[in-house]
Amino acid sequence: MRRLQVIADCCTSCRSCEVACSLVHSGSCWPKEARLWIEPKENATAFTPRICRRCRRPRCAAVCPSGALVPLPEGGAKVDPEKCTGCGACVKACPFGYLRLSPITNVPLICDLCLDRPEGPACAETCGEKAVVVKET
Repeated sequence: MRRLQVIADCCTSCRSCEVACSLVHSGSCWPKEARLWIEPKENATAFTPRICRRCRRPRCAAVCPSGALVPLPEGGAKVDPEKCTGCGACVKACPFGYLRLSPITNVPLICDLCLDRPEGPACAETCGEKAVVVKET
């Protein structure tokens, strides 16, 4: 199973991962549409990329009242934007706090590992510091 791994000590908060993700998924350079984000640590000189963990039994999908989130056999969930009501139950259910709704569509922004890209996840590809890497588990 493929997952993204975060090596927080390597993150410089350049935000290239956010930009690449938003470009791939929304076609615009707007990090608020990215499926991951950079969070400053307490001292604001260290940073941590926040990425969906692609849970084996995703709670976000389990609580979705409209059936818009479907668990995937390899982990994580797929969102059907046509079914999503934007209720936010999935966001509240994520035990890691990594899920958020799009400010434009009100649909959950869930990592799909850029499965449509032969190059793999855009965030890992563009991270020059290798703070976000693809890991096979």
